[in-house]
Amino acid sequence: MDDYRSILQNRIKLLDNAVSLLQERLSSPAPDGRIRISIHRGKPEYYLINKDTPKNGIYLRSEDTSAARLIIQRQYDEKALKAALREREYLRRLLSSSSIESVYDTFSPDRQDIITPIRKTDEQYIKWWYSQGTETKGVDPGAPQIFSNRGEHVRSKSEKIIADKLNELGIPYKYEHPLLLNGTKIHPDFTALNVRLRKEIYIEHLGKMDDMAYVNSAVYRLEQYEKSGIYPGDRLILLHETAYRPLDTRVAEKILRKFLL
Repeated sequence: MDDYRSILQNRIKLLDNAVSLLQERLSSPAPDGRIRISIHRGKPEYYLINKDTPKNGIYLRSEDTSAARLIIQRQYDEKALKAALREREYLRRLLSSSSIESVYDTFSPDRQDIITPIRKTDEQYIKWWYSQGTETKGVDPGAPQIFSNRGEHVRSKSEKIIADKLNELGIPYKYEHPLLLNGTKIHPDFTALNVRLRKEIYIEHLGKMDDMAYVNSAVYRLEQYEKSGIYPGDRLILLHETAYRPLDTRVAEKILRKFLL
């Protein structure tokens, strides 16, 4: 719903700019009349028609065709302005109208508990998503005391950075929530929700890519994703680092924004 409204708002801004530009162009004078175009030997010939010319107009020599361009451009600008004003008015009315999602909010909480809405609002969908479970694998008690801003005990400083960035961007997420792949339970580092698409996306932070034992284990894990139809660049985000090349937080944020907002 928010994405739909954002699209409408962006279109209205575009139309606002178009209206201003067209009105400015139409404020400049242009010759009276209209243009008749005749093709002669494969080339266009322009004839000016107004109240002072014959029915078929007067021929405009090549040095006079600037008048034809001004008249034709003005005809376009006038039609485009009318279309832009009509579309803008229609979109403004549409934007101010009630959505099917907002009907649910007109009922009292005790009635909402009984209703099954046709489509949940973003807020309702997020609440429902979290209600499906927030179980986490959990970090061993002896692990470093690193906590996200939301209070999760995470395994590394990089995971804290990722968790805090998700939280900062307003992206719903679950930390190390169980997922069943090919009959095997795994715990993705993060399970995040693209609210706009109503799509669950898994984030794996590959933090020891210079450790071959770790790499082999990570490759096996990625194979399980792929065998289950979960592919990088679709429902799987991969972030990586080594001891000598730490997580690039700027790139990580761009990736999270691209796939989750």
